[in-house]
Amino acid sequence: PSSPSKEAAGGDGNRSGRRTTANGKVHPHDRKWRRNFRRLKRIIRPDGSLDYSSLSIDDERRMKNFSRQQRRYFRMREKDEATPLTDERYGLLAGTGFSFVHVRGTGRAGSRGSKKGAVGQEAARRRTT
Repeated sequence: PSSPSKEAAGGDGNRSGRRTTANGKVHPHDRKWRRNFRRLKRIIRPDGSLDYSSLSIDDERRMKNFSRQQRRYFRMREKDEATPLTDERYGLLAGTGFSFVHVRGTGRAGSRGSKKGAVGQEAARRRTT
């Protein structure tokens, strides 16, 4: 993945790290991000794809949303747009082998991914590239 982009403002304008509340506590958004990050670390495969097979349906949905959001924020960083993906968060994700470009895996054990046929998958792939 590319290196962190220049100085675009994120969340509260601080690209470098955690936010705190007025009383000095860690901001609730940062706590939620860290909790999701810990869950994500457990399901990252060596190739960067994600293995949802050990997760509940709710946790699978949560991790899919979280990873999709981090990839979107990464694309925003690449365009030097404001994003909540701070340098610290980028470094943590990159250090786990997280793929900032979606890697199509099998998802759940035994799953073949989307229920679309090969033609539908190819059409969807063309729309996203």
